[in-house]
Amino acid sequence: DFRVNKNKNGSEIYVDLYSTHCVCKPERCSDRPVSSAVARSAVTRDSSRKRDLLNLATTIHAYTGRSALDYNGYGCFCGLGGSGTPVDAVDRCCQAHDLCYHSTSCLIPHLSPEKEHCSGNSCTCTDPAGTCNYQVCHCDITFGACLTHATYVPAHKGYCPSHG
Repeated sequence: DFRVNKNKNGSEIYVDLYSTHCVCKPERCSDRPVSSAVARSAVTRDSSRKRDLLNLATTIHAYTGRSALDYNGYGCFCGLGGSGTPVDAVDRCCQAHDLCYHSTSCLIPHLSPEKEHCSGNSCTCTDPAGTCNYQVCHCDITFGACLTHATYVPAHKGYCPSHG
């Protein structure tokens, strides 16, 4: 399954929903990314994607002391995607994080290799202000800070009443 995104130039970019790799239009497939711009702005290698997710996991752990896996699948919005009504404050933090990512100038924020420095229970962004990576980092740090004020309810893991 593929999702079609458009980059800032209006070109279509197909994203494999299972691997989150950018791929070409089916009639023009090759082993290369759609364009060099896509390759730069939407990192397509597994190692980079894992590193990007590790950045978010590091931020979550710094702010909450919990594993990021505790939040994946929590409520209606924690994890990729989300819909319905948030079940609690943690889920509202996840919803706000999703909206923050959507508001960035990044083509695919989940793949942005942002850099942050975490010390103790807080983090700072080290990318230049205003860049895509900085925007994503700021979303992640705001998310971490939000989670510090929200109570984690184990029963809400895998629970979203609006999904039936």
